[in-house]
Amino acid sequence: MSLKYLDQYWVNFNGLVDGIHHFEFEINNKFFEFFEASEIKEGTFQIEVVLHKQPGTLLFEFHLHGSAKVVCDRCLDFFNQPIDQQYKQIVKLGEKNAEISEDTMMIPEAEHKINLSQFFYEYIHLSLPVQRIHPTDKKGKSKCNPEMIRKLEELKAQKENRSAEIDERWEKLKNIQLN
Repeated sequence: MSLKYLDQYWVNFNGLVDGIHHFEFEINNKFFEFFEASEIKEGTFQIEVVLHKQPGTLLFEFHLHGSAKVVCDRCLDFFNQPIDQQYKQIVKLGEKNAEISEDTMMIPEAEHKINLSQFFYEYIHLSLPVQRIHPTDKKGKSKCNPEMIRKLEELKAQKENRSAEIDERWEKLKNIQLN
């Protein structure tokens, strides 16, 4: 795979006047192929970027809108997880590359452009909920795989039945008085 694909995510800020600038980017399945550790293999996103350029500082506002194909934690089927999030990143122009805080970084003053692909990748992954479960339909019914839900209920009932049966070795321990 050629890294040239990620070239479309560069923003050349050198020729821009101070003020507000708007950019739009699209993310598709091919984007995620460039990140080996990506949990997401399929997804589509529209990302609106607002750049507030000031002397020595770039403030990026990102609005991510789209969906990623993820595995349901309950039934293990894939589904499209909708994502609609906003993030901010401050980039200061200074002496060297450095991370100042989680939302502030420094790049050398000699830089004239910045590639936003890493921000997009991280923000999309940060936007995923911790627990990923199929959404419910309009009637409030789960869209999970009904066969898997039936099997889970069956296993849950079996476990409860086993818990109700007390091993007689443990039953005898209940009679021990410690005082």
